[in-house]
Amino acid sequence: MLRARGTGGVPPIGAAGAAPGSRGGFFQWVDGAPAEGYRSPRRADAVAVRGLEPAFISDGRVSEKNAGSGEAAEVALLTGEYGARVLEPVLPALAEAAGRPVRALPVRNRIFGGNIAVTGLLAGGDVAAGLEAEPSGGVRYLLPDVTLSRGVFLDGSGPGDLPRPVEVVGTGGDALVEALRS
Repeated sequence: MLRARGTGGVPPIGAAGAAPGSRGGFFQWVDGAPAEGYRSPRRADAVAVRGLEPAFISDGRVSEKNAGSGEAAEVALLTGEYGARVLEPVLPALAEAAGRPVRALPVRNRIFGGNIAVTGLLAGGDVAAGLEAEPSGGVRYLLPDVTLSRGVFLDGSGPGDLPRPVEVVGTGGDALVEALRS
């Protein structure tokens, strides 16, 4: 029998000779994460992908100044270092959608010793440190909801603990564009 390459000798799902429901590969023995916690639904009050709901800031109140009123001179997208690399090529298109300059604001993740660069594992303390060096006015800060689980960061702090108001937005591209246009 032919075995799929790189699956540890286990045939692919549905292949002849494979055990019903078995999976090959490195993670074949790992159970999926429970729905609670890591894979739980994100904030319901974040900007909807196709809805008209307003963007919300850190304490849950709609910010007239920051929720699309046009007063902010620019938009800063809080993200991990890897996310900044992905966003850089599309920033001109995002700025066009926003009608104002848009920049990535990469946040260095120190909670894991500085060697983790994904947005979803940012701690509130690290986001706060990144925001401390930023201007307090004239900038609209957008925080992707993937940084939060049940409204808090990994370190237990919440967006309300940050030194600047942030708007929590959906992580997908459609949600980001919707937030930028609002």
